[in-house]
Amino acid sequence: MSPDGADRPETVLVASADAPRDARILLQGTSVPRFGDGGAPFGAIRELRQAPDGAEPRHSDEFAGRFAPDDDVRFGDGLVIKIRHYGVADFEPFDGPTALVIHDDDDFSAYLRDADRAWHSGSFANYVTHPQAVIANLSALGGSEEYAGPNHRLYLDDDGIVRTSPAGRGLGLPEEGLPTIDARWQRHNAGSSWPDACSLDDALPDADRTAALWERPWMRRYVSVLRATRQARLQERIPSRISGFGGRLSPGLADTDVLDSTDAPVIAQFGATFRALDPHCEAWVEIDSDQVRALEMLLVGIAATEIPQVAAVLQRLMAHGVARSWCLAMRGTRVPARS
Repeated sequence: MSPDGADRPETVLVASADAPRDARILLQGTSVPRFGDGGAPFGAIRELRQAPDGAEPRHSDEFAGRFAPDDDVRFGDGLVIKIRHYGVADFEPFDGPTALVIHDDDDFSAYLRDADRAWHSGSFANYVTHPQAVIANLSALGGSEEYAGPNHRLYLDDDGIVRTSPAGRGLGLPEEGLPTIDARWQRHNAGSSWPDACSLDDALPDADRTAALWERPWMRRYVSVLRATRQARLQERIPSRISGFGGRLSPGLADTDVLDSTDAPVIAQFGATFRALDPHCEAWVEIDSDQVRALEMLLVGIAATEIPQVAAVLQRLMAHGVARSWCLAMRGTRVPARS
């Protein structure tokens, strides 16, 4: 659903100017905004926002190129986004915005290897948190599914087939309407044991995807840590260690069978200093080693009532907008166990 409540997706991507005309109705029935006069040598990304007085929704710059591995997408304002296989990220210079896509089994295997290495050793691949890189379709790779699905984004290919991503399952034709396409998406997801079963369906067998994610119950936390770490790197701060990945930061504090919540603060060490990073937004706060220990004691499952300083450190995080919901939940509670 669009932000104004209308029955249409927030973002629609058309593969190219060669997309058939019926793909241009944007799933809006009879009262659809047009893509334009046609014939332009560009596709178009449109963020559908209802303009005042029923005027035409606003849209972003047109673009040339294709959202396929090893291609570049060039926008009208000069921005260039490189589309690259995740599996070759080690060889990319990242001298400009780059989308790393899971396009086949090799890409998925590389993604899992990087996640496993980070979890067991605490060593994160440079590109997974690089400020110039994004990993596409994270909702199907252990990330949040909050913005997945036809109500948030659609991709219309050259054959006029509706998908949620270029590597996604075909969900139907535009003239079938968004409610029908969304119901189809919901049905496919209901048949999968892990969210967002449609975004990578043309790239991976869903059974392989779900089996790999179930073997790694910490994957959701990994994805939230990637986001927080990338945000820190945008501020030119590169963490040397992340709590929970390769162990805890506090000396003598052994890890347990407790799984860190995706909403928990990301405790990161930057040289001799520490920060608590919000896993969902840009907020952060500097903390000292005693506060790190108090938070890590919570993370490993020790009750808040047994931890000195815990009330003060939770209040400090909340005052700076860091992991507010988690802080509230941790007052006198325990965190869930790892699988």
